[in-house]
Amino acid sequence: MADIVKYLFKSFILLRDLVGYLIPGLAFLALLDPSTAWDFVTSNPSWLEVIAVLLVAYAAAQVLAGAGYTLLRTLHPSPVVEDETVRGRRYKEFIYYSTAYPDVFIQSNREETVHMMRIGLSVALFFAGAFHLILFAIDLALGYETTDLLSLLFWIVCVIAGALLYWNCFEGDDYFRKIEKAAVEAARMMEDAAARNAGGGATEADKPRRRRRA
Repeated sequence: MADIVKYLFKSFILLRDLVGYLIPGLAFLALLDPSTAWDFVTSNPSWLEVIAVLLVAYAAAQVLAGAGYTLLRTLHPSPVVEDETVRGRRYKEFIYYSTAYPDVFIQSNREETVHMMRIGLSVALFFAGAFHLILFAIDLALGYETTDLLSLLFWIVCVIAGALLYWNCFEGDDYFRKIEKAAVEAARMMEDAAARNAGGGATEADKPRRRRRA
């Protein structure tokens, strides 16, 4: 059973990359040029073309996520200020416990994946919508008349949706931090319980006394 859980945990890491990066990246590429994206999907592309698009989408999503996380950390920093020593110890604890007790961190990993996808998708919606609105503004400035008001409304909705989704990431960031901290504490409790069971029910405070008596 433990091997199955560890396998699922390792698979979830790969799934996190696929969901957290590929979905926002593909959405961004499709929104940049919807007609070209539709032609590509309906043209029965080869495997090499599909792989190339996936790589471009993954790379674009890395940039989107980087911009989103940077802005999020600037506008919504952690309420707890940690120095490098404390932060390093916290990272080590998380890596240790998530490796030793992967089943405890399933919910934490799920929340991290959803949070990552929301950040990337919100930035993709906002940037793609803003890109097309800028094109509309340039056309108007050059004197070109446009009657495609439905598309204009769609890109305005994209910008608004991206901004609202990104605003939701503020609350999601706090929730993810709490879930991650709770998962580490739960794993630490499991480790203490396993130690007590291995020591015949002795607590950590009882073990030194028993060794001294012996």
